[in-house]
Amino acid sequence: MKRFWQLAAALALIPSVAHAADVQGEREILISRQLPGYTVAQQEVSTTKINVVEIPDVQTPDYWTRKITTQWFKQLADDMEQEEYAAEIRSILQQTCPDALMSPVRNGKKGGFETFYFRAICPATDEGNRITFMLLAFAGKDDMFVKQVAFRGKATSEDFLWGHDFLNTVRLCKIDSDKKGCPGYKAKREKGDKKTIFGIFKI
Repeated sequence: MKRFWQLAAALALIPSVAHAADVQGEREILISRQLPGYTVAQQEVSTTKINVVEIPDVQTPDYWTRKITTQWFKQLADDMEQEEYAAEIRSILQQTCPDALMSPVRNGKKGGFETFYFRAICPATDEGNRITFMLLAFAGKDDMFVKQVAFRGKATSEDFLWGHDFLNTVRLCKIDSDKKGCPGYKAKREKGDKKTIFGIFKI
């Protein structure tokens, strides 16, 4: 299964990581809730890709029960349709875990961007572990952004609910967007919340 994560990352100006939950490309930024009690276990940043892995801070890269992975791939959305990318990931997973169980790919749209989501279970990796993961991908104008939630061992209904709720907080924004949940929204609110005199004149 380790090979799967490496191959998935290999499918992908220097982008930036505001904090582990946010990844900014050339035109868009992937926003999600910052998780208290999590630490960055792995971080790869280059001119063409980002791969950031977070795990609970009481765990280690070799022993973890829950993992959050954030990825950015430069121009992947321009080079490959999201259906092709989803098929590529599923093909890699099938090769590395022939007994993998995968849900159908669910295509959608969020915040004006095309998305796809699917869930997969590998009953036994090379190390003998059961891995379940949930993957949400956004196609930007040129770049692809991915957020994955993974569980080692048998995932419970509470795990799936937590993962679903967490992925629901993830959104892709244009860098200069002032839509709710995007970086410019707070600045817009602060600008509009200037003090008033007798509730009439803004100062």
